[in-house]
Amino acid sequence: MDTSLLRQFVPLNALSLLTLNALAAQTEEVSLPKGRVVFRQGDDDPWLYFLLEGEVLCQEPNSAPHTIRTGSEQARHALSLTHPRDCSVVAASSFVRLIRVDENLLESCLGADQAAAYEVFEYDGSEDPAWMMHILSKSAFRKIPPANANTMFAHFEPLHGK
Repeated sequence: MDTSLLRQFVPLNALSLLTLNALAAQTEEVSLPKGRVVFRQGDDDPWLYFLLEGEVLCQEPNSAPHTIRTGSEQARHALSLTHPRDCSVVAASSFVRLIRVDENLLESCLGADQAAAYEVFEYDGSEDPAWMMHILSKSAFRKIPPANANTMFAHFEPLHGK
């Protein structure tokens, strides 16, 4: 997958080039004909879908259907972030291309980039940072913003022993 394509989407555009390249290797392009369902309301899958080409029709309960077109502001974001899905999305143009990204993988990549930013911008270099990176790599800590991690680490005290 070409990283320049991925850069047009939020939050993929916030990833470092190294992380984006790693994510691109595990990202799938999906092509659908008109009328094919991308996902249905109530589906509980692990994917985020980004619109590369064409138009999709979104149907939310108690709302009129609306169209999302390539190049629109709405198309810069995932088609739905809720799980289970709160809407149904169907290919509306004769040909639709999507990027499918594993949401857990993306969250992990975003967390890894935050941890790297912490190391680069907040770490003073006086100690070996491996223990900090080890902590920040754990799933419970992946979503902690760098400023909060800084506060957390400020409360730590070294223990010297055997």
